Amino acid sequence: MSKLSYKNNKPSVSMLALTGSLAMSGAMAPMVQAEEESLDFLLEEIVVTASKMSATSIQDTPIAITAFSGESLAQKGIVNIRDLELFTPGLDIAVNGPATTLVMRGMGSQADLNGLGNVAVHFDGVVVEDSGNWLAGFLDVERVEVLRGPQGTLYGRNSTSGAINIITKDPGDELEYKASVGVGDYNAQEFTGMVSGPLSEKVGGRFAIQQRSHDGYLRNESPTADDGMDEDTLVANATFTFDVSDSLNATLKMDYLDQDYSPNYRPATDTNVGHLLGGQVYDDFYTISTDVDERIKEEFMGLSLTLEKDLSENLLLKSITGYREREGLWITDFDTTEAPIGGATSEDEKNVFTQELQLIGKGDKVEWLLGLYYFESERDGNSLVDASGLGLSIFSETLDERTAYSAFSNVKYLLSDKLNINLGLRYSYEEAEVDTDTTTTVFVPGVGFVPFPEAVTADSDWDAVDPRLGVDYFINGDVMLYAYVATGFKSGAFNGDGTAYDEESVLSYETGVKSTLLGGRMTLNLAAFYNDIENLQVQVFDASSASLSSIQNAATATVYGLEAELSVRPSESLMLSSSFTYTQGEYDDFEDALDYDGSLVDVSGNQMPYAPEMSFSLAAQYSMNVGDAGTLTFSGDFAWTDETRYNVFEDDVVTEDAYHTVNANIRFDSADEFWSFELYGKNLTEEESFGWMTTSFFSTPGFPDVAGSVSAPRTYGAKFTVKY
Repeated sequence: MSKLSYKNNKPSVSMLALTGSLAMSGAMAPMVQAEEESLDFLLEEIVVTASKMSATSIQDTPIAITAFSGESLAQKGIVNIRDLELFTPGLDIAVNGPATTLVMRGMGSQADLNGLGNVAVHFDGVVVEDSGNWLAGFLDVERVEVLRGPQGTLYGRNSTSGAINIITKDPGDELEYKASVGVGDYNAQEFTGMVSGPLSEKVGGRFAIQQRSHDGYLRNESPTADDGMDEDTLVANATFTFDVSDSLNATLKMDYLDQDYSPNYRPATDTNVGHLLGGQVYDDFYTISTDVDERIKEEFMGLSLTLEKDLSENLLLKSITGYREREGLWITDFDTTEAPIGGATSEDEKNVFTQELQLIGKGDKVEWLLGLYYFESERDGNSLVDASGLGLSIFSETLDERTAYSAFSNVKYLLSDKLNINLGLRYSYEEAEVDTDTTTTVFVPGVGFVPFPEAVTADSDWDAVDPRLGVDYFINGDVMLYAYVATGFKSGAFNGDGTAYDEESVLSYETGVKSTLLGGRMTLNLAAFYNDIENLQVQVFDASSASLSSIQNAATATVYGLEAELSVRPSESLMLSSSFTYTQGEYDDFEDALDYDGSLVDVSGNQMPYAPEMSFSLAAQYSMNVGDAGTLTFSGDFAWTDETRYNVFEDDVVTEDAYHTVNANIRFDSADEFWSFELYGKNLTEEESFGWMTTSFFSTPGFPDVAGSVSAPRTYGAKFTVKY
């Protein structure tokens, strides 16, 4: 037996230079500022709304946060949430078809198509649970904010390890338009259009649309199925703003997504059951042979209405109402070969309604936020595991309903010009009900196929009170120290068979420093964290479930680490940035982990999955004038990730070796900024890696059956854009 993967040499990484810069920052900042204050090329200041109470510079926000402007997203080639992990410390993203898992600082799980993960994703203030929406792409985005650590005292929907805020652009006071056409290898085609401007004196409108497609990255040698990893996606956004009165504003946002693509699965071992039964497992990483035509089709629609009412000069009432719908169909091949074993089919409909109220106020020495939140979701779906070739099938119908209420508050006291204290408190109550009808059909020799029906109805509720205490201190105008301690809560829920798992809680400590150096031409941000977790929710393979996975609770776990981000502008033409993460996460007490053969294993002391020990990234951008014609910009980035385990057992065959990614971009902007042309390349060294791996119930001792989702190969293309 051999594992189909490719090893990389692990580079040495030193934090000495960064630590030295930090130690010297307080002493050198005033001197350097005086020397450089005449320079007019500075780093772009990114203003975020992560604190909810007011817009602040990211350097003055006392939490670990990484933010990207719309221009920065384009320069770095970040097209969707998955690309964020290359440039965000502590973030790991595992793409498993429609069940993408976001992991922040080692915490993250998603067992089904209705589960809320540890990381909450917000589109314009409205939580979005469905990972298909996350991967749709950043269309007409103003900025993206990635917050690390519990955020329950600031946001309506709870999150234990972080939040990702995606903020789209609002219409301006003048007419704007933008259109771009892109082509690339694998027959890639993309069209993007946007128009924005005033519709009347008090009404503004903005509309953006994108259509993109490409052929499959995985060549399928089977005559019964198409190539894998193709895409055909349509996404559209619309925004309308209304100045109802001098004190009342309204913003209506709508989004639509229709996507049809094939998943990116292939065998990860040559002991795959399909291979043992005559199916092909190719040495070429991007060649497969599946007899099932794997397909994922999803349609999403979202609406949100935000009302802002100025009750007085220092008091604001804000309402955010959201409604979202999803319809989905997912077809996958069990063995990822052409062996006639079978596959799985799932389809569902889901709708979510949310309502959030915020009362925001400020005085001479205080800023505060009070919030109320309501969440309601209903999912009606069915799934079929068809392994009739092996004499087994499982059909399940599920109705899953969830309701959540919460109240949250945060107060910032300005004790002096340099010292602030932040106090927060949250109460959460969640309830869930699940009705599942499952029929397991087994072939009995001499009898034939025999059905075994089972019906399960279950309900439960969970609640928690989560406090937060933080302090930040400005050594001077350029260096801020901060620290906080907070608790977080993620409710329990039900697995596909109706069994409940418990709520997860975390006690989180974080301390850090944010520094602006070289007169505004350099920023260095460091953070250290320690998370003590109880009842950590862990996703495991479960052959008895129609979804082939379930959630278990680990008794206790600990995660701690360091994060660093550095940006510097040595000259007007050159921009450099880097990030580094060191993470240690292990199960302190987890004695009954469910293995693929149904046995219970003590994995206490094992490394947690989705928590690579180290990762880092480097990015550079250089611009130069081309006479009076315009500006030529060269961009490149390098990202490296340590080996990543994908189950709790530390199995080498379910571990991705360390890998790296290299991307590059060349763009020419005309002098009048009316048009631009760019060439891009992604994964230029064609690093072959899995983004997610799992065992199956076909695994037996000595013959592990492991499959994984393949990361994209080297791709390249060109794009032409006009704007006004």
